[in-house]
Amino acid sequence: MWHSNGQKSAEHIYKDGNLVTVTVWKLNGEKCPDTNVVDGNGVVVFYNPDGTEENRRIYKASRIVRD
Repeated sequence: MWHSNGQKSAEHIYKDGNLVTVTVWKLNGEKCPDTNVVDGNGVVVFYNPDGTEENRRIYKASRIVRD
């Protein structure tokens, strides 16, 4: 996924169709310190264009359990 300015915004890694890890970058290119998904479990933070937090997704066993 990419921000409108061309910077990478997110990278999702899947294995056998299941989410394994997620990395998120803010619009300024800084890696999100709060996004932490390991083996399909954890939190993903998404940002608005102004850099404020848009929402958080909680994953368990590679599925969204709270959005």
